[in-house]
Amino acid sequence: MQPGSSYVAPPPPEPTTPATYAPVTAAPRTPLILKLAGPLLGIMIFVGALAFHMAFMLPPPNPYTPSPEYAAYIDNLRILGIVAAVFMDLGVAFGVTLAWHIGTTRPEVAEGTRRGLLAFAGAFLAVWVVFSFLYYMYFGILL
Repeated sequence: MQPGSSYVAPPPPEPTTPATYAPVTAAPRTPLILKLAGPLLGIMIFVGALAFHMAFMLPPPNPYTPSPEYAAYIDNLRILGIVAAVFMDLGVAFGVTLAWHIGTTRPEVAEGTRRGLLAFAGAFLAVWVVFSFLYYMYFGILL
């Protein structure tokens, strides 16, 4: 600095205390019943939906004897219907199980996402049951 200038050095900074934050705690552990409920729910949905669909696949008593070609055709339709019902019911049950598992056992997932997954699981199952019931009510008579 030159002599005669009017510059004054700033005072030294005052020592400050570091900011204190709330202690970080681990996320609470998910109870065992919630971990087991998802797979159990999936198994129950699969068995229940499969029984529901198989009730419509059973052939009604037939008072007359159809031709062998017609009987083979109807049997093929029933077999394809059973295979479709098994795999689609398994897919619905797996989707509900996966949504339940992620929604209940993953605390790092946002709350809105977990609620959305659980709402999706319930709505998906309800829509699946209603549509499959209507399908077999209107088209099941053809089998």
